[in-house]
Amino acid sequence: MVNIEATRTSSAWRNRQQRRAVCKREGVRSMDLNKVKSIANSFLHLEMEQNKEFPIFVHHPFFDSIMICDKEGIFNVLEEPERYDRFLSDYNNMFIKKADSLTAITRLIRNNYKVCFLRFLYESNAITLKECGNELALWWSFVNVNHDVNVSKTAVMKWLKAADKESLMDNEDYTVYNNLPDKVTVYRGVQEKDHAKGFNWSLSKKVATRFATDIAYKKEGIVCETTVDRKDIIAYTDQRNEKEIILDYKKLDNIKFMKVKSSREIER
Repeated sequence: MVNIEATRTSSAWRNRQQRRAVCKREGVRSMDLNKVKSIANSFLHLEMEQNKEFPIFVHHPFFDSIMICDKEGIFNVLEEPERYDRFLSDYNNMFIKKADSLTAITRLIRNNYKVCFLRFLYESNAITLKECGNELALWWSFVNVNHDVNVSKTAVMKWLKAADKESLMDNEDYTVYNNLPDKVTVYRGVQEKDHAKGFNWSLSKKVATRFATDIAYKKEGIVCETTVDRKDIIAYTDQRNEKEIILDYKKLDNIKFMKVKSSREIER
Protein backbone atom coordinates (compact mmCIF):
# COMPACT_ATOMS: atom_id res chain seq x y z
CA MET A 1 0.00 0.00 0.00
CA VAL A 2 1.06 3.61 -0.42
CA ASN A 3 3.08 4.71 2.58
CA ILE A 4 2.72 8.43 3.35
CA GLU A 5 4.02 9.55 6.74
CA ALA A 6 1.71 11.55 8.99
CA THR A 7 2.68 15.05 10.02
CA ARG A 8 4.25 15.23 13.46
CA THR A 9 2.37 17.43 15.90
CA SER A 10 4.69 17.40 18.91
CA SER A 11 5.78 20.69 20.44
CA ALA A 12 9.39 19.85 19.55
CA TRP A 13 8.46 19.48 15.90
CA ARG A 14 6.54 22.77 15.89
CA ASN A 15 9.46 24.54 17.53
CA ARG A 16 11.82 23.25 14.87
CA GLN A 17 9.48 24.33 12.10
CA GLN A 18 9.16 27.82 13.57
CA ARG A 19 12.91 28.19 13.96
CA ARG A 20 13.40 26.83 10.45
CA ALA A 21 11.03 29.47 9.06
CA VAL A 22 13.10 32.19 10.73
CA CYS A 23 16.30 30.72 9.28
CA LYS A 24 14.74 30.61 5.84
CA ARG A 25 13.76 34.29 6.00
CA GLU A 26 17.34 35.16 6.90
CA GLY A 27 18.83 33.07 4.07
CA VAL A 28 20.71 34.66 1.18
CA ARG A 29 18.97 32.64 -1.52
CA SER A 30 15.75 30.68 -1.38
CA MET A 31 15.24 27.31 -2.98
CA ASP A 32 13.85 26.70 -6.45
CA LEU A 33 10.65 24.94 -5.41
CA ASN A 34 9.63 24.19 -9.00
CA LYS A 35 12.93 22.41 -9.51
CA VAL A 36 12.40 20.49 -6.27
CA LYS A 37 9.01 19.35 -7.58
CA SER A 38 10.51 18.32 -10.92
CA ILE A 39 13.14 16.17 -9.21
CA ALA A 40 10.52 14.68 -6.91
CA ASN A 41 8.45 13.74 -9.96
CA SER A 42 11.53 12.04 -11.45
CA PHE A 43 11.92 10.02 -8.25
CA LEU A 44 8.21 9.17 -8.42
CA HIS A 45 8.65 7.66 -11.88
CA LEU A 46 11.65 5.50 -10.97
CA GLU A 47 11.05 1.83 -11.70
CA MET A 48 10.06 -0.39 -8.79
CA GLU A 49 12.56 -3.06 -7.77
CA GLN A 50 10.90 -6.09 -6.21
CA ASN A 51 12.21 -7.67 -3.04
CA LYS A 52 13.69 -11.03 -4.06
CA GLU A 53 12.52 -12.80 -0.92
CA PHE A 54 9.09 -11.14 -0.66
CA PRO A 55 8.13 -9.98 -4.19
CA ILE A 56 5.04 -8.10 -3.01
CA PHE A 57 7.38 -5.55 -1.41
CA VAL A 58 9.49 -3.16 -3.48
CA HIS A 59 12.35 -0.70 -3.30
CA HIS A 60 11.04 2.67 -4.41
CA PRO A 61 11.29 6.28 -3.15
CA PHE A 62 7.53 6.64 -2.64
CA PHE A 63 5.96 3.18 -2.37
CA ASP A 64 6.76 -0.04 -0.52
CA SER A 65 4.48 -2.51 -2.34
CA ILE A 66 3.31 -3.49 -5.82
CA MET A 67 -0.24 -3.15 -4.47
CA ILE A 68 -1.43 0.43 -4.89
CA CYS A 69 -4.77 2.01 -4.00
CA ASP A 70 -6.30 4.57 -6.34
CA LYS A 71 -9.84 6.00 -6.45
CA GLU A 72 -11.12 2.76 -8.03
CA GLY A 73 -9.58 0.44 -5.43
CA ILE A 74 -6.48 -1.70 -4.92
CA PHE A 75 -4.55 -3.01 -7.93
CA ASN A 76 -1.24 -4.68 -8.85
CA VAL A 77 0.99 -2.20 -10.69
CA LEU A 78 2.79 -5.00 -12.54
CA GLU A 79 -0.46 -6.39 -13.91
CA GLU A 80 -1.95 -3.01 -14.86
CA PRO A 81 0.89 -0.75 -16.06
CA GLU A 82 -1.39 1.75 -17.83
CA ARG A 83 -3.47 2.20 -14.71
CA TYR A 84 -0.24 2.69 -12.74
CA ASP A 85 0.85 5.41 -15.18
CA ARG A 86 -2.44 7.22 -14.60
CA PHE A 87 -2.01 6.82 -10.87
CA LEU A 88 1.49 8.38 -11.02
CA SER A 89 0.13 11.34 -12.96
CA ASP A 90 -2.69 11.83 -10.46
CA TYR A 91 -0.28 11.46 -7.53
CA ASN A 92 2.05 14.08 -8.97
CA ASN A 93 -0.82 16.51 -9.55
CA MET A 94 -2.41 15.92 -6.16
CA PHE A 95 0.60 15.84 -3.85
CA ILE A 96 3.82 17.07 -5.48
CA LYS A 97 2.55 19.94 -7.61
CA LYS A 98 0.36 21.26 -4.79
CA ALA A 99 3.14 21.14 -2.19
CA ASP A 100 4.00 24.57 -0.77
CA SER A 101 7.38 23.72 0.78
CA LEU A 102 10.40 21.46 0.62
CA THR A 103 9.30 19.70 3.80
CA ALA A 104 5.87 18.93 2.33
CA ILE A 105 7.61 17.10 -0.51
CA THR A 106 10.32 15.40 1.57
CA ARG A 107 7.55 14.05 3.80
CA LEU A 108 6.26 12.03 0.85
CA ILE A 109 9.64 10.35 0.30
CA ARG A 110 10.23 7.11 2.18
CA ASN A 111 12.81 7.37 4.96
CA ASN A 112 15.43 5.21 3.22
CA TYR A 113 15.45 7.62 0.28
CA LYS A 114 15.22 11.00 2.02
CA VAL A 115 18.99 11.62 2.28
CA CYS A 116 19.55 10.57 -1.33
CA PHE A 117 16.73 12.90 -2.40
CA LEU A 118 18.35 15.82 -0.58
CA ARG A 119 21.65 15.02 -2.25
CA PHE A 120 20.04 15.25 -5.70
CA LEU A 121 18.35 18.52 -4.78
CA TYR A 122 21.58 20.08 -3.53
CA GLU A 123 23.72 18.86 -6.44
CA SER A 124 21.09 20.15 -8.88
CA ASN A 125 21.16 23.60 -7.21
CA ALA A 126 17.50 23.28 -6.28
CA ILE A 127 18.33 24.04 -2.63
CA THR A 128 21.22 25.75 -0.86
CA LEU A 129 23.72 24.03 1.42
CA LYS A 130 22.06 25.52 4.49
CA GLU A 131 18.58 24.51 3.31
CA CYS A 132 19.88 20.99 2.74
CA GLY A 133 21.28 20.83 6.28
CA ASN A 134 18.16 22.33 7.85
CA GLU A 135 15.91 19.87 6.03
CA LEU A 136 18.09 16.92 7.05
CA ALA A 137 17.83 18.14 10.64
CA LEU A 138 14.03 17.91 10.50
CA TRP A 139 14.18 14.23 9.54
CA TRP A 140 17.28 13.24 11.52
CA SER A 141 15.42 10.80 13.79
CA PHE A 142 13.96 8.97 10.78
CA VAL A 143 17.04 8.40 8.61
CA ASN A 144 20.29 6.43 8.84
CA VAL A 145 23.18 8.53 7.58
CA ASN A 146 26.00 6.26 8.79
CA HIS A 147 25.44 3.51 6.23
CA ASP A 148 23.78 5.21 3.24
CA VAL A 149 25.63 3.96 0.15
CA ASN A 150 24.24 6.82 -1.96
CA VAL A 151 25.53 9.68 0.19
CA SER A 152 28.99 9.97 1.72
CA LYS A 153 29.47 10.76 5.39
CA THR A 154 31.65 13.68 4.32
CA ALA A 155 28.71 15.20 2.43
CA VAL A 156 26.37 14.69 5.39
CA MET A 157 28.89 16.35 7.70
CA LYS A 158 29.07 19.33 5.35
CA TRP A 159 25.28 19.67 5.38
CA LEU A 160 25.03 19.41 9.16
CA LYS A 161 27.73 22.02 9.75
CA ALA A 162 25.92 24.41 7.40
CA ALA A 163 22.61 23.95 9.22
CA ASP A 164 21.42 26.39 11.86
CA LYS A 165 21.81 25.04 15.39
CA GLU A 166 18.21 26.03 16.06
CA SER A 167 17.06 23.80 13.19
CA LEU A 168 19.00 20.85 14.57
CA MET A 169 17.51 21.17 18.05
CA ASP A 170 14.30 22.15 19.77
CA ASN A 171 14.32 24.70 22.58
CA GLU A 172 14.98 22.25 25.42
CA ASP A 173 17.75 20.42 23.56
CA TYR A 174 19.33 23.70 22.52
CA THR A 175 19.51 24.71 26.19
CA VAL A 176 21.25 21.44 27.09
CA TYR A 177 23.67 21.92 24.20
CA ASN A 178 24.59 25.42 25.35
CA ASN A 179 25.31 24.14 28.85
CA LEU A 180 27.59 21.25 27.90
CA PRO A 181 31.08 21.40 29.46
CA ASP A 182 34.22 22.01 27.38
CA LYS A 183 35.03 18.28 27.50
CA VAL A 184 32.24 15.74 27.09
CA THR A 185 32.39 11.94 27.55
CA VAL A 186 30.23 10.14 25.02
CA TYR A 187 29.30 6.53 24.21
CA ARG A 188 28.32 4.60 21.10
CA GLY A 189 27.00 1.04 20.77
CA VAL A 190 28.19 -1.07 17.85
CA GLN A 191 28.68 -4.67 16.80
CA GLU A 192 32.02 -4.07 15.10
CA LYS A 193 34.88 -1.72 15.98
CA ASP A 194 34.98 -0.52 12.36
CA HIS A 195 31.61 1.15 12.97
CA ALA A 196 32.86 3.28 15.84
CA LYS A 197 33.36 6.47 13.84
CA GLY A 198 29.78 7.52 13.27
CA PHE A 199 27.72 10.66 13.82
CA ASN A 200 25.48 9.31 16.58
CA TRP A 201 26.74 9.05 20.15
CA SER A 202 25.08 9.34 23.54
CA LEU A 203 25.75 10.88 26.92
CA SER A 204 24.39 7.63 28.39
CA LYS A 205 26.41 4.41 28.55
CA LYS A 206 23.15 2.55 29.20
CA VAL A 207 21.69 3.79 25.91
CA ALA A 208 24.87 2.80 24.05
CA THR A 209 24.72 -0.69 25.59
CA ARG A 210 21.14 -1.06 24.41
CA PHE A 211 22.15 -0.15 20.85
CA ALA A 212 25.09 -2.57 20.96
CA THR A 213 22.96 -5.51 22.05
CA ASP A 214 19.19 -5.36 22.44
CA ILE A 215 18.40 -3.20 19.42
CA ALA A 216 20.82 -5.27 17.31
CA TYR A 217 19.19 -8.47 18.67
CA LYS A 218 22.59 -9.70 19.85
CA LYS A 219 23.68 -11.28 23.13
CA GLU A 220 26.89 -9.25 23.20
CA GLY A 221 28.16 -6.04 21.66
CA ILE A 222 30.74 -3.29 21.94
CA VAL A 223 30.38 0.06 23.66
CA CYS A 224 32.77 2.75 22.48
CA GLU A 225 33.79 5.51 24.88
CA THR A 226 35.68 8.71 24.15
CA THR A 227 35.97 12.31 25.27
CA VAL A 228 35.33 15.08 22.76
CA ASP A 229 35.67 18.84 22.73
CA ARG A 230 32.39 20.71 22.94
CA LYS A 231 33.29 22.63 19.76
CA ASP A 232 33.23 19.34 17.82
CA ILE A 233 29.65 18.59 18.90
CA ILE A 234 27.19 19.64 16.21
CA ALA A 235 23.99 19.10 18.16
CA TYR A 236 22.26 17.41 21.08
CA THR A 237 18.83 15.82 20.88
CA ASP A 238 16.74 13.85 23.34
CA GLN A 239 13.81 13.34 20.95
CA ARG A 240 13.86 9.58 21.46
CA ASN A 241 15.05 9.67 25.09
CA GLU A 242 18.54 8.66 23.95
CA LYS A 243 20.51 11.76 25.04
CA GLU A 244 21.99 11.75 21.54
CA ILE A 245 25.12 13.68 20.65
CA ILE A 246 25.69 14.42 16.96
CA LEU A 247 29.36 15.10 16.42
CA ASP A 248 32.13 15.44 13.85
CA TYR A 249 33.24 11.83 13.47
CA LYS A 250 36.53 12.95 11.89
CA LYS A 251 37.58 14.46 15.21
CA LEU A 252 37.19 11.20 17.12
CA ASP A 253 40.36 9.91 18.75
CA ASN A 254 41.48 7.67 21.62
CA ILE A 255 38.35 5.51 21.52
CA LYS A 256 38.05 2.86 24.22
CA PHE A 257 36.18 -0.37 23.44
CA MET A 258 34.25 -2.35 26.06
CA LYS A 259 32.50 -5.67 25.49
CA VAL A 260 29.01 -5.65 26.98
CA LYS A 261 26.18 -8.14 27.41
CA SER A 262 22.55 -7.71 26.54
CA SER A 263 20.24 -6.75 29.39
CA ARG A 264 18.29 -9.91 28.60
CA GLU A 265 21.43 -11.98 29.14
CA ILE A 266 22.21 -10.22 32.41
CA GLU A 267 18.70 -10.93 33.72
CA ARG A 268 19.07 -14.67 33.10
